[in-house]
Amino acid sequence: MEAEASTVTTGTAQQHVHGSIEELRDKLLRAAREVADSRRNGWSAKFGEVIEQATDGKVTLERLKSLTDADAPILEAALTKLAT
Repeated sequence: MEAEASTVTTGTAQQHVHGSIEELRDKLLRAAREVADSRRNGWSAKFGEVIEQATDGKVTLERLKSLTDADAPILEAALTKLAT
C-alpha cells in the first residue's frame, strides 16, 4: 500500500488523484497559467484557451466556477495533458 501511495504522489499528472474538486480546479488553473506563460508549442498563449484546449472544449474559464465532483475526470485528464 505504501508503494502504491508513493506512485500516486509522484509527478504533476498524478498528484490530483485524491484531490477535491477545488484542489483539482486550483491545479488546473496553475498548470494552464504555466503553459500559457511558457508559450509551449502547440498551446495557445491565452489562459482561457489553454483551459478549453486541455479539456477538449468541455470546460471554459467561466464554467470553472460551477464544476462539481462529477467533473473531476475531465480535470484529471486535462492535468495529464498539461503535464506532457
